[in-house]
Amino acid sequence: MNRLKEYLKASGLTQAKLADALGVTPMGVSHYVNGRTPNLRTCRAIVESINSAGVSCSLEDVFPPSEQVA
Repeated sequence: MNRLKEYLKASGLTQAKLADALGVTPMGVSHYVNGRTPNLRTCRAIVESINSAGVSCSLEDVFPPSEQVA
């Protein structure tokens, strides 16, 4: 599960503002917030937008790697 919702709240970005920055629909961002993982380019753009809004985070912070079961 990603932590996008937390970072959007911390940054003050709305889903609509992030959608504009990414060039996607607000529904697309809603899918990301609710657990769908975007492609790597979009993940990087999301992190860049959050950082531009004043919250320092990395790709791994927002989209933590899945824990693998051995």
